[in-house]
Amino acid sequence: MTNGTTQASPGVAETKRALAQEFPGWSVVYSSAGRWWAFRGPMPTDRMNETSDVDAGSPEGLRERLLAVEAGMTSGHGRHASADEDSGPFAPWDTARSK
Repeated sequence: MTNGTTQASPGVAETKRALAQEFPGWSVVYSSAGRWWAFRGPMPTDRMNETSDVDAGSPEGLRERLLAVEAGMTSGHGRHASADEDSGPFAPWDTARSK
């Protein structure tokens, strides 16, 4: 992985730029495991319980999840939001997956 992109993914940099432009304040990363992530922060004290990282299996899924976070449609329990059920190991702060 180099700067959040892989050699086998020529469109990754363009997709990352487009997502970062659409969602200012978020840093977009494509992992070597093939997952898309967005991070923001550090969060000010009065926003510490807001979602600060999001992941998805595709750029479209990440975009949908970021739109939901920006619209305030997340539970507010914890700071991670995952766009799909195959997002990897269970995280205890991800209350949506624990139900």
